[in-house]
Amino acid sequence: MERQRWILAKEDWDDLPPVGNIHEYVNDRTRRIDEVFEQPGYFAWTDTAWAAMLMRQGILPKEHIPQIIQGILEFWSNPSLRSADLGPKQRFGALERYVMREYGSEVGGNLTTGRTIPPYAWMMMPVRHKLMKLICCLQDFQDVLLDTAEKHLETVMPGYTHIRHAQPTTFGHYLLSIFDPLARIMKTVEDGYHAMSLSELGCGALAGTDLPIDRNLVADYLGLEGLIENSNDAVSYTDGYVLLVSALANLMAVLSRPGRELGFWSGLEYGFLQFPFESLSDRQSLRYPDSRARSHFMPQKTTSASQLESLCIGASKVSGALVEVLTMGMKAPHGDMVEMMGVSDGTLRAIDEVQRHAEVFIHVLPRLTVFEENMLAMARMGYSSSTELAEHIALQYGLGQRTAHEIVNKFVLYSQMENTPAYEARVELLEETAQEMIGRRLGISEQDLRRLLDPVEFVKNATSQGGVAPTETARMVKERRKWMAEAHDRHMKRIEMLESSKATLLADLEKIGQENSEA
Repeated sequence: MERQRWILAKEDWDDLPPVGNIHEYVNDRTRRIDEVFEQPGYFAWTDTAWAAMLMRQGILPKEHIPQIIQGILEFWSNPSLRSADLGPKQRFGALERYVMREYGSEVGGNLTTGRTIPPYAWMMMPVRHKLMKLICCLQDFQDVLLDTAEKHLETVMPGYTHIRHAQPTTFGHYLLSIFDPLARIMKTVEDGYHAMSLSELGCGALAGTDLPIDRNLVADYLGLEGLIENSNDAVSYTDGYVLLVSALANLMAVLSRPGRELGFWSGLEYGFLQFPFESLSDRQSLRYPDSRARSHFMPQKTTSASQLESLCIGASKVSGALVEVLTMGMKAPHGDMVEMMGVSDGTLRAIDEVQRHAEVFIHVLPRLTVFEENMLAMARMGYSSSTELAEHIALQYGLGQRTAHEIVNKFVLYSQMENTPAYEARVELLEETAQEMIGRRLGISEQDLRRLLDPVEFVKNATSQGGVAPTETARMVKERRKWMAEAHDRHMKRIEMLESSKATLLADLEKIGQENSEA
């Protein structure tokens, strides 16, 4: 059967909608996340939350409170003050140092009273920041998967097991089979967000403090979801990082598998797909096929699947990060050790790696070219509807299922020996095979044989729950859109919680200042 033209003509690319630059994933949600974390920054937000709690609890001298609050607000409003101290270690205590410098050590020297070195702002807050944006990216990727699946509910293609034709499927059903494990893994990613939203502040070095601190108030000011309550657990916390990176490694393992198949299917031998991937070496527009990666040595060789290949590299890197995070605290004493300060490094790299690969598909899947006729032609060549033929023979001609299976198995082998594709299968050969196997002919009609071996008919009739029938796949897509609406709503509430918590902190500072001014 003749196949469709595989490479798009230039005019076809001209008709495609414009897209933004890859690796510049920005939207309203990510901007809000950046604003809440970056203004005034991890350390200033954390240190202010702690200082506000100390003032609220009456731990700081009342006569110093107006100047402390004035100093805090000056520090928040002036970015140059926050960037004056270089290096992540030096930024710890920057707020305290500023207030001391401007208002004296008696006023500003107690803002970190009752605290140890700051693993939360140093470790968990940057993880939380990047993870918030990654969840946005992954949810948008899931949305695009559903959109593309819905476009291809009736795009019939061969289904493969062990890299061989198995049963007919649709491209939409295939894409949905990628969405579903991602949806399951996203539950663990969200659990990972919760694990990164537990406060260890107030643990002391491991045993707490005799000061009347309010750990929950600090957590509320930072938009956190609870405490790592046991103070020794708080300084030796690693399981939350392992939980999160395990989910990310699982996610990349899932993506690496279709990455391989989609790469194969976009090659000349299949001619099923064409991806408008940007070249990794030259930041050209995705509008023309010239932007595909080119071989340095072979002038005829270009590929639009470089990003698909790099999915496997990314999966390996995230797996490596998991081993790093998992073993960082392994066999260390169960307390505050230097290893605890290293668990965030691999976690941040894992988040970056997943983001780098997932965001690409948000741009390219809507522009994916699917050569539907080529997919259908290949499905019609193979005998992937043979299960339907065997079931028909068993039910209509009074044979056992295994006997019918053996007849069809030999019939297919004989047809392949003759180089006969399924759409030209000979009913006479089937009858001869039945005569050989059971000593009688079946009496099956040519029309029935054509119908039973037709992958389009197979797909239409595969209506069992979770099956490939367009009606069943459409039902699943509709159901999963409800899941995504709930997921988007949950994440928006997290963003709003962060914004509200910071606003409450500032409002409380103003209220504390007014109360002490009046006193």
